[in-house]
Amino acid sequence: MSGQGIGQILVYAAVLIPLSYPLGIYMSRVYMNARFGGGFLRTIERSFYGLVRTSEDREQDWKSYAKTVLVFSVLFSGLV
Repeated sequence: MSGQGIGQILVYAAVLIPLSYPLGIYMSRVYMNARFGGGFLRTIERSFYGLVRTSEDREQDWKSYAKTVLVFSVLFSGLV
């Protein structure tokens, strides 16, 4: 392995290791509390729910999930 490759690994490690603890705390708060995210993120989330005409309290069953996956797969395969 070249010196550049080793240097790149060390830089990534030096950046990612200190960021892992604050990111872990943030992810813990997000997954433990569904309402976490502040006013700005909550506004964006509500706007998206209104755009796709769904309720945030309703869960998605496997049939609608499969339909969503198929639709997105067809749409995005046209972009690639």
